[in-house]
Amino acid sequence: MNNLLFDEPPIVVSPTLAKMLGSLDEAAILQQIHYWTQKNTNIRDGYSWVYNTISEWQKQFSWIESDKTMRTKLKSLENKGLLVTGNYNKAKFDRTKWYRIDYDAFSQMVTAFGKSYRTNRQELPNATGKNYQTYTIDYTETTTEKIDDDSSRANLSDLDIQLECHRQIQPIAQYFERNFGQITQTERMKLLDEYRDWYEEGVPKEDIIAVFNKVIEKAAIYRAKAPAEYSVGILKGYLRNKIWTVEAIEGEDKQFEAKKQQRQSGWSNRRNNASNEVEWYE
Repeated sequence: MNNLLFDEPPIVVSPTLAKMLGSLDEAAILQQIHYWTQKNTNIRDGYSWVYNTISEWQKQFSWIESDKTMRTKLKSLENKGLLVTGNYNKAKFDRTKWYRIDYDAFSQMVTAFGKSYRTNRQELPNATGKNYQTYTIDYTETTTEKIDDDSSRANLSDLDIQLECHRQIQPIAQYFERNFGQITQTERMKLLDEYRDWYEEGVPKEDIIAVFNKVIEKAAIYRAKAPAEYSVGILKGYLRNKIWTVEAIEGEDKQFEAKKQQRQSGWSNRRNNASNEVEWYE
């Protein structure tokens, strides 16, 4: 029996994800695809993809014994709109499918699941759902349970935090697209990784979104060639220096402009003095 207890690398699956998908197998597959696409080793058309033959997939999910079942699980995730397929194989006869996760569709499913899950709390062990740690949080604006509270965040698993950040980054991605056109998966992941740093620091969601949009606006004003990288670079500095609100940013900008004007005024005075000295000498 001991040989079954983590002598081999385990596949970690969120119980909430399994309940949302209605399948532990599909939850494991989606989690694994998410894991591999985070490696960003196969970038095509601005997205990170993963590809395997059916037999290679089965090696990762050895309890799924038949090819047909493996195909059925993958197809189910496609039909739910969570997996996007492609074919970037070099050989035309190679029909190996490439997969990526549609995170927009995923976020919508998470939100819908959160709403339906709350209406069925009587099915939970304690009837109220207060002790259930995953996605018993009300996502609506009128909720009294705030996921931005430190206590709520502390109860979330690593995967739950990732899912929540995917959901919360939506307005930022939309604002980015309004300024720079369609966002690529690489750009989205850069912003998402930075968003998670802010989220785990405990900054309220409203402040994170406002600050991110403010920085994206700056990237647009200065016509940054790589706007996501430009934005992330600024955001890292703000986070490190605890400049966590738009008001704090505006205060920093005013101080910067004041110092800039002082320097310019100093240079102007020195030039005038130098000019006067030359005229006096002549």
